[in-house]
Amino acid sequence: MTNESLIQLAFSIHNNQGAYALLLGSGISRAAFIPTGYEVTLEMIRQLSALYNEQPVDLEKWYLEKFGKQPDYSDLLDKLGKTPTERHGFLRPFFEPTEQEQEEGKKQPTTAHKAIAKMVASGKVRVIITTNFDRLIERAIQDEGVTPTIISSADAVDGAIPLIHSRCTVIKINGDYLDTRAKNTVDELEQYDARLERLLDQVFDEFGLLVCGWSGDWDKALRSCLERIKGRRFSCYWCIKADPSTMTETLINLRSANRIKIESADKFFTELEDKLESLAEINKPHPLSASLAVASLKRYVVEDKYRIQLHDLLTNETNRVCSRLKSTDYPMTGQPSPSSETMQARIDKYHNDLSILLPLFMNLCFWSKKEHEDLCVKVLQRVANSVQDGGGYQTWLALRLFPSCLLLCAGGMAAILSNNYSLLLKILSDVKINISNKESMSIEEILPYMVLEQRTAQIFPNQDRKHTPMNNITYDFLKPHLMEMLSSEDEFKSLFDRFEYLAAMIYIDLVPDRERGEYAWAPPGQFAWRNMSNTHISKIIENEITTQANNWPLLKSEIFSGKVEQAQKCKKLLDAFIPKLQW
Repeated sequence: MTNESLIQLAFSIHNNQGAYALLLGSGISRAAFIPTGYEVTLEMIRQLSALYNEQPVDLEKWYLEKFGKQPDYSDLLDKLGKTPTERHGFLRPFFEPTEQEQEEGKKQPTTAHKAIAKMVASGKVRVIITTNFDRLIERAIQDEGVTPTIISSADAVDGAIPLIHSRCTVIKINGDYLDTRAKNTVDELEQYDARLERLLDQVFDEFGLLVCGWSGDWDKALRSCLERIKGRRFSCYWCIKADPSTMTETLINLRSANRIKIESADKFFTELEDKLESLAEINKPHPLSASLAVASLKRYVVEDKYRIQLHDLLTNETNRVCSRLKSTDYPMTGQPSPSSETMQARIDKYHNDLSILLPLFMNLCFWSKKEHEDLCVKVLQRVANSVQDGGGYQTWLALRLFPSCLLLCAGGMAAILSNNYSLLLKILSDVKINISNKESMSIEEILPYMVLEQRTAQIFPNQDRKHTPMNNITYDFLKPHLMEMLSSEDEFKSLFDRFEYLAAMIYIDLVPDRERGEYAWAPPGQFAWRNMSNTHISKIIENEITTQANNWPLLKSEIFSGKVEQAQKCKKLLDAFIPKLQW
């Protein structure tokens, strides 16, 4: 098919939601091994001739000579089955799959049916006209959670919901295979009931039209409807697989239809639906709130088919944040100079710039599966490395790492909350940060105590004489975000202590070139000045290692090289270090 025609059609449908009707013929169901109405009629004549012990070559001619009239669908059904149950039993094999056919995928909604159903579910298509007797399009639409209005007889027109009020209307102009009034023969297709004609006139006048799988040769009444409507409110598109017949060519020219050369209905509707989805994504507004962004993430993270949308959601927001962090809103030199008020204003601004990315990253780490861990690392690494080397006030230069510090702590706590310790290790060690041409692990640079040294951080409001001012500030910023996943502030405090304590143990394990005497230096956290008791995090961790040994979750995630002896060694060094702080 020509890309230009397909692209033009996609734009037309996207920009005029619900304004295009589909006219579908037997070509749509051909891939499902559903016979055409004409083929069903011929099969009925063949079976009827067998009852007379005859095997005619020309079935229609035999019927005309035998009964003195053209084949009639209703008459044929009446001859082959007197009751509705008998007629249903005769027709079922044509349209309903056997167990073997189900296993082979026959007489099931095709790729084309499913793509059309998605277009209906998204509101892009609301009216479908079909000459087919089968129920494949209805089934596909119902599978997408939409219950269509079905009009399969003139009587149904009177009681139908108006087109404008129905989410989807399927007009089966030749009827349904279970209705003996279904139209098959040339005479039966000569003219429609006046009520059905008025409905078709309305559709062809008010809607644009996409024709696929219909030749236009047999349905004279339908051709007449198309010929008499002069309105051209929207365009007409006509799918052509082979050279059109003279009759079809006439209709195409009369409707000034745009021709679209296709290989198959399945491929055409799949490509069309894919382009419509792409247009919807491109034109999707930026999330107006963190809650909307998180709702999108939760939907995307569940299924692999949304991996591109998930990647784009995080990447686009990360790009926005990185651009903000490099902007002139954060000058390193000149005014304002660091003070209690200007320092608080700056970190408030950092937090505001993370208003969407922070909850996004936190939820990504909480819901993350193995295949998402690299995306977590990529996001944190991008933000951490958005800082630019250069001169300026040391306080401003140091605080450039505060946004990545918030992300690391939120992501680490979320990973612990979901028992995803392999992710915890990755965001602490696999994230590489380049500062002054030196590459370091995130655990070396962006834990709270590392961002701004104690005495400088005590300048912040309400942090005078506090032991861990940056940890306290990080605690306050993260509490409202994490509380959405927790039930109490005590639970949050315990989680914060667990993250800081485990990070300190992992620091001792991973960071080389330290004097390893009776104790080793590690980044202090609030745990370092809390009163020592049986509820202190060091006691809790000690009890876990003792009782669980090699089954301790961190060891099973290869932290401390998966060895309980190494974990105990790092813990012993950390516990020996805490009293040295003399707090």
